[in-house]
Amino acid sequence: MDENIYATPQATLANEEVVSTERASRWARLAASLVDTILLFPVMIACYFAIVAYADEIIGGLNRLWFEVAYVVLSIVYFFIVNGWLLVKRGQTLGKKLLGIRAIKLNGDAMDMPTIAKRYAWYWLVPQVPYIGGVVAVIGTLMIFGREKRCLHDHIADTKVVKVG
Repeated sequence: MDENIYATPQATLANEEVVSTERASRWARLAASLVDTILLFPVMIACYFAIVAYADEIIGGLNRLWFEVAYVVLSIVYFFIVNGWLLVKRGQTLGKKLLGIRAIKLNGDAMDMPTIAKRYAWYWLVPQVPYIGGVVAVIGTLMIFGREKRCLHDHIADTKVVKVG
């Protein structure tokens, strides 16, 4: 008998998932974004009305600037409560997970926290800029129709969205 019965067991571990280099389709990205919106929308509407109802206690009256700040902060906190773990571990929101896509760095590495922050700050900060924020946000989103299928937030964070498996 040549086997050492006291040796450490050996096992071949399969990768949990294979990350493709093939870019996700525009439709998959749109569907993932819609799923994320549907999941976030009811709670964000509730937060909106809670801020309005408790404005005096929360921010000392309904001052427009403080209302916007409170709403954006609540939006960010809720987004990361729902999607934070998946983003850090897999580069996915719930919508991306359901659609079988994920965001990675251009070099193929997983996203780190600074990359995630750059990528998602776009959603909350740019639209808040008076007069031009909404226009820039729309133009940034329409960049997905370019050859690389990358929105402006992908360019800012040096990321791309690819198929999983």
